[in-house]
Amino acid sequence: MNLPLLAVKTGAALSRLLHTVADAPVPPEMRVLLTLNRAYEAEVLIALVRLGIPGALADGALTPPDLAERIDADGAALLRLLRVAESIGAVRHDAAGRYRLTAMGDALRDTETGGVAPFVRYSHATSTRRAWTRLTEAVASGLPQFEAANGSTSWQWFADHPDEEKNFAATMRAVCDYNGPALAAAYPWRARSTVCDVGGGVGTLLSHVLARDPSLRGELVDQAGPIAESADFLAARGLTGRVHATVGDFFTPLTVSADVFLLKDVLHDWDDDRATTILRSVRAAMQAGGRLVLFEVLQNPERAHPLVPLVDLTMLVHTDGGRQRTVAEFDGLFAAAGLRRVSVREGQVHSLIEAAAA
Repeated sequence: MNLPLLAVKTGAALSRLLHTVADAPVPPEMRVLLTLNRAYEAEVLIALVRLGIPGALADGALTPPDLAERIDADGAALLRLLRVAESIGAVRHDAAGRYRLTAMGDALRDTETGGVAPFVRYSHATSTRRAWTRLTEAVASGLPQFEAANGSTSWQWFADHPDEEKNFAATMRAVCDYNGPALAAAYPWRARSTVCDVGGGVGTLLSHVLARDPSLRGELVDQAGPIAESADFLAARGLTGRVHATVGDFFTPLTVSADVFLLKDVLHDWDDDRATTILRSVRAAMQAGGRLVLFEVLQNPERAHPLVPLVDLTMLVHTDGGRQRTVAEFDGLFAAAGLRRVSVREGQVHSLIEAAAA
């Protein structure tokens, strides 16, 4: 995925506008039913990915019987699925009855950079959906519901279910590859400086930052699993020798040295106390003149964003007190951690918040 970030915000706003215009003459009861049906349409996209239909159609159109044989499915049931998939724009059929992918359907294929397929699998995994069924309880209590729905916190769940953890990691990498170039371009990296990505996975964002200037060097800090995979990933991106990877925990003081520390979509996973602990860990590692750069999706009560409220609600349901914060709320966290905000650069989805030692 390499669309400009403006397309995300514009596309979401346009989709909402089209739904509003299309629903305008529809009775309110029917609008409710149509909205509920969109949840079932999402199930169709999930089934396409799980059955491997986008990959099977990648090389050209197939009749339902041929496609059914290729993916080992029931032909009659598959045709019923394809008809709905066509109605929502994922496939289309020709005069010979052969189905082919549309641009939307092609986006569902698994690709080297992940595409949206990992996100489809993660966002609609059984554990994820079980947590969403407790949205009412989350709002009533103000408490996360993943553990109540699944018997453990989301992080422990991933530790106990390696396949889901792997797909979640693939999802985060795909998202980061999608917006990484734009995020890396949003900050004036100083030549010959060292950039440390804390909780940076295998180094996806760091790879986009280092691609901007061959004089930059990188430090990567994360759990043992991602760090073990990082060498091959970074080598594939031509960064062997430019990144030093360290197994670490951002709830404890960091043992690395860098000019700039990055935290992308880390603090929104945690409540204020633990977010402050993370910031204090980074602050303790910062040298004189050092900077912290946060990439976060900002909450702006004065200017509604088409994506942020749903992301924020996801944090309520799934994380340990996480949320999408306002600039003022980040200022409060900075003050508690011995930091001060230097600048804010608002983006189409993620914004960049720069901080220094207070």
